[in-house]
Amino acid sequence: MKPYSPYLGVSSEELKEMLQTTIGIDNALELFSDIPDDLILKEAPKLPVGPMTEPEIAEFFTELAKLNKNPTELVSFLGGGVRQIYIPAFLDEVIRRGELYTAYTAYQPEVAQGMLQLLFEYQSLMAELTGMNVVNASMYDWSTAAGEAALMSVRLTGKKNIVIASPISLARRGVLHNYLEPQGIKIVEPYLEKNSPFIRYEELKKAIDENTAAVYLEMPNALGYIDPRAHEIGEITHEAGAKFVVGVDALSLGLLKPPAEYNADIVVGEGQAFGNAPNYGGPLLGIFAFNYDKKDIRRAPGKLIGMTQQEKTGEKGFTITLQAREQHIRRAKATSNICTNESLTAAISAIYLSALGPKGFKELSLGLHKRAQYLKKKLQELEMVQVMFPQAPFFADFSVRYGVSNHKEFIHTMIDRGFVPGYPWDYDPSLFVLGVSELHTRQHFDRFANTLKEVLA
Repeated sequence: MKPYSPYLGVSSEELKEMLQTTIGIDNALELFSDIPDDLILKEAPKLPVGPMTEPEIAEFFTELAKLNKNPTELVSFLGGGVRQIYIPAFLDEVIRRGELYTAYTAYQPEVAQGMLQLLFEYQSLMAELTGMNVVNASMYDWSTAAGEAALMSVRLTGKKNIVIASPISLARRGVLHNYLEPQGIKIVEPYLEKNSPFIRYEELKKAIDENTAAVYLEMPNALGYIDPRAHEIGEITHEAGAKFVVGVDALSLGLLKPPAEYNADIVVGEGQAFGNAPNYGGPLLGIFAFNYDKKDIRRAPGKLIGMTQQEKTGEKGFTITLQAREQHIRRAKATSNICTNESLTAAISAIYLSALGPKGFKELSLGLHKRAQYLKKKLQELEMVQVMFPQAPFFADFSVRYGVSNHKEFIHTMIDRGFVPGYPWDYDPSLFVLGVSELHTRQHFDRFANTLKEVLA
């Protein structure tokens, strides 16, 4: 019996014969003849260990992984985006059902009714939360949803400026620039008010003009604060003939008014906290919602799941509708080049929210806010911690400065003590955004404050 590769299923002699008789070459490297010779690896890479058997490799990487600490081993106060949550045991069991877990993108409705129905329910739930009446299923994450909202606004208005009306994360800003700059779309970013987490209002009004396609406001913003001028910003946006795009922390919608009530045209946000683990920052779930208009709906990105009725039996059925907006149907004219999506994370979110119910969701949001208030109060008692913008309204995140000069060393010290002390603000590493989760208890907050007192002494 000839020796063979367990991965290719053929022996080296059989592989050589395939190359010579079928393709007509002697060496697989000839397949890459157009690559410059100085870029071709001449010998096998020198690895730090090995050769090893497969069990030895598995053990090696298991030990390597132990060098990391994950949030379950620490009390994490990372704010500004992905949130650590409690995932009920039933969620994994339900999502592992064959009709849900194995579905990728449900292009064939006759074999994917389970996933299609669940995505339809996801759209319905997000429509209720945002107050909008059309939701797609779905975008990669909040950042790509914001980028797609900006492009949709340009398509609808024919204008070429996007005004950012909130402090936003460097990651989201980077995605927006990647989406817009190659298409000649200008991003306008007014400055923050002095000693405030909000954009200067007079400067914002000047920035919104006849060239503005959209104004993008985050509620709460990346520093954690809720802009009380949302209605006014929406009004001056519409007066300029621009689209009002609102980015939301979806968990806050159990406590705050839906964006539809302050006249948002497009709502985007992050749905990771609806039953999806942080997973080192992904996969996530980009929410994208807007109000129905015959013109608008054909210029929106992503999939829409529709409900129909079978002609013979009268039973409900589900299918993808308006597919011509997607890259897999007409690549050059598609409204979006996000060809895949986050079906599984959207399905998980639908199951999670359905189990939680309206009352449970409201209690969850209110509980997060109360935890954040308690943590803020504890930190205000410490002389060496400056709680920023104490009068500004917030939901579950807020910002602080710690009395240290070496912030990286401080972070490592706190991690060694069992805490992640927040997310360093992209534009100022001395500013930390703290976020709470439903996993935090009053004992966690008290221990965190006591540990800060010791470390900062």
